[in-house]
Amino acid sequence: METTKAIVLNCIKYSDNSVVVYFFTERYGNISSLVRIPKTKKRGAILSLLQRLSLVEIELDYRESRDMQGIRNISLYHAWTSIPYNTVKTSVAMFLAEFLYNAIRSEGVNVSLFAFLEQSLMWFDRNTEGIANFHLLLPVKLTVFLGIMPNMEGYCEGMFFDMQSGESVELPPLHKYMLNKEDAAFLPVLLGTDYDRMHELAFTREQRWHILEIIMVYYRLHVPGFRSLQSVDVLREVFSGV
Repeated sequence: METTKAIVLNCIKYSDNSVVVYFFTERYGNISSLVRIPKTKKRGAILSLLQRLSLVEIELDYRESRDMQGIRNISLYHAWTSIPYNTVKTSVAMFLAEFLYNAIRSEGVNVSLFAFLEQSLMWFDRNTEGIANFHLLLPVKLTVFLGIMPNMEGYCEGMFFDMQSGESVELPPLHKYMLNKEDAAFLPVLLGTDYDRMHELAFTREQRWHILEIIMVYYRLHVPGFRSLQSVDVLREVFSGV
């Protein structure tokens, strides 16, 4: 038996006493497992461990040839202190869980990516100010670890951005997946901002939604199987007053 840190990406009911859980793990990348949920007092405790974005440690008998890994034990290694108790954070977490499930579901072992996600989520949990742009920064910064980072080398104000090729260009491309000069200017700003400074990004509500739509299109173009996210509508409703 071996142990590894893991982030719960999704949990889907399989039967009355079992669920299929999708994890992104530190040691093995993406894995899935059929987890038994006993009809005892432990049922609630086990289901709480399997909430999306929970940081858990799992003990398993890992076999590369298996579609479903056998898990012997699951425990929290870091408990959230604010995400479950803050409406805005809970909605952002719901969005990020669905986003990550689609964006990294085919990712193999990537220790740097795991550390980035772990540290990002911990930052989000412990900070209360200036978090309105977190759902924009994390997906943009994630492109670095997935090998799809927008190439802004040579970018100058007034250039366009070709979303298909992922690079800034002087002339607009002959297809619809293009950012105009104004929208292209957001990319170097987001790529160059860290979480501690994102409160300095003075985006309006409308700009945030427009940027998020751009990011989602970019992922659909560059990540095979990336789908439209249902949680975006929930996020929009919660942030309507922010």
